[in-house]
Amino acid sequence: MVALFALFVFGCVVLTSTPLRADSISECVDGLIPADVIAACTEALEISSLASAQRAIILSERATAYTMIGENQAARADFDIALAADPSNVRSRYGRGTLLIGASNYAAALADFDAAIAADPNHMPSLHNRGVAHEKLANYPRAVADFTSAIALEPNLPSSYNNRGVAYRKSGDLVRAIADFERAIDLSPRYAQAFANRGLAYLSAGRLAGAVADFQAALAIDAKNEDARTGLAAVPGPAGPVAGMPND
Repeated sequence: MVALFALFVFGCVVLTSTPLRADSISECVDGLIPADVIAACTEALEISSLASAQRAIILSERATAYTMIGENQAARADFDIALAADPSNVRSRYGRGTLLIGASNYAAALADFDAAIAADPNHMPSLHNRGVAHEKLANYPRAVADFTSAIALEPNLPSSYNNRGVAYRKSGDLVRAIADFERAIDLSPRYAQAFANRGLAYLSAGRLAGAVADFQAALAIDAKNEDARTGLAAVPGPAGPVAGMPND
């Protein structure tokens, strides 16, 4: 399993010459509580003098807040309007692309990430999530390339190593896959999915004892990890499910 980069943060800069609702604009772009951000952005959108680019930023902030509370339909609507106003808005391209991955619409997600990266080639979240979309479409070399670019920009993000490891494993490069999972675990020692993924790589390599140890480590952290549970159940012979670990 790969991990989306879905860390939405507030704080885009909106320039406006309209002082009447400065407080609402400030809360819209700087607020931390999604409900307050939504209310402030809604008020800010009533300012008639906003330029299209400014309106797009405010819509994007509101969409991000909607995403954080699980209101994905409202978020998608705001991202759509923001991009109609300003097609080059990177935040909206990234946000909508991430929602599209969640809806399993990987081809459309790729189009949004492509546009975001064209506008900002160093936008690490878009590179990361474009890699996820490529992996879902079995475009493993492209996934590896995107995760490698994301790692170059942010070398200490465990999920990028985990995700690149998945792409390597699925393309048959078990040595590089295991190395990436090890790096992800080094960076985040309680990263259950990285343990599960390394276990799957060990299983494919016939390293059964290592596979069992990793599946058990993953389940000790996250007892519901499906990859670890199914992987443990797939280990053949006496190296299979042991020590009371669940496999039902």
